[in-house]
Amino acid sequence: HNFKEENYKWIEKWIHFVCVCLPLAYSIWMITEENINPYGSGCYGASSPLGCQADPDLVCERGSDRINLAMLIVGLGQIIIYFVIPPCSMLALYLFLGQSKKRSQSSKGMRKIIEAARKKMLWDVMLQIALYLFSFWGTYVLGLVHFVIQTITGKIPYNLLIVANALTYSQGFIV
Repeated sequence: HNFKEENYKWIEKWIHFVCVCLPLAYSIWMITEENINPYGSGCYGASSPLGCQADPDLVCERGSDRINLAMLIVGLGQIIIYFVIPPCSMLALYLFLGQSKKRSQSSKGMRKIIEAARKKMLWDVMLQIALYLFSFWGTYVLGLVHFVIQTITGKIPYNLLIVANALTYSQGFIV
C-alpha cells in the first residue's frame, strides 16, 4: 500500500483548529447576544427561555432575534455533516468497490491478487464506517426525537429526555 501518513499529517492541526475555534467563536457570540437559555437538560441557543410565555415570573425578552438565522445555519450544517456527508461517502465507496470488482474480473496474475486485496481492504473499511455510523446515529436518534417533540409541542418529555441523554452519553461504550 502506498499510503504515507506524513503526506496528510499537516492537515490534522487545521482540522483541530476549526473544530475548536468555530464552536468557541459561535458560543462567545451567543453569550454576548444573551441567547443562551435553558432548554431541556442543558442550554440552547434561543432568544428566550423555553416556556417563558406560560410563566408570568419569567422574563421573556433576553436575547436578540438574530439568533433564528444563526440557529438555522448551524442546524442545517449539522444535518449535512451528520446525515448527508457520511451516507454519500458510503455510496461513493460502494460504487468504487463495484468498479474495482469489474476491473479485477478482467485482471490476470499478480494484478488480480492485488485487486482482490484492495477490494477486501475497501470492503473492510466500508464495514467499519457502517458500524461507526450505526453506533453514532443509534445513540443520537432518541435525542433527535426528543428535540422534535419538544420543538413542536413546546413541552419537555422528561422520560424520553432521560433515556436519550443516557444513550447519548454512553456512546463510547456501545458496540
